[in-house]
Amino acid sequence: MKRLFALLLLCASLPALAYEYKYGEWVAFTGRLQTMRGGWMAIVLDKPITVVPKPGDDDGIDTPETGVRMMQLAMSSPENFRQYRQFKGRMARVQCETLFHSITAHHQTPVLCSVARISAPDRP
Repeated sequence: MKRLFALLLLCASLPALAYEYKYGEWVAFTGRLQTMRGGWMAIVLDKPITVVPKPGDDDGIDTPETGVRMMQLAMSSPENFRQYRQFKGRMARVQCETLFHSITAHHQTPVLCSVARISAPDRP
C-alpha cells in the first residue's frame, strides 16, 4: 500500500518537475517537427515544460500551463517555412522570439511559439 501511495504521489508531482519558462521571453527548444491534422505546424518537445506569466503580468491572458509537450509554431517569414520543410518529421532546434498563450480559435495548443529560427538540434 505504501508503494502504491508513493507511486501516485510521484505521478502527481511530475508536472512540477517540468522546466519553467516565462511568456514573452526568447527561448529555444529541441523536439520533433510535425504537421498536424488541419495543416498546422508543431514541435513535440523532448521534455515537458511549464510556462508562467512574467511577474506583475496580471492581464489574465497569459495563464500558467504545466506539462506542455507540444506547441503550435507561429511563423511569418518565408525563411521559417523553408527551415520547417527541411526538418519536418525530424528532430530540430526551434528558437522562439516569444512564447504566448492561445487567444483565438486558430490557436491549437495552449502555448504557442513565435518562431525566429529552426536549425539542426545540435546547432545554436
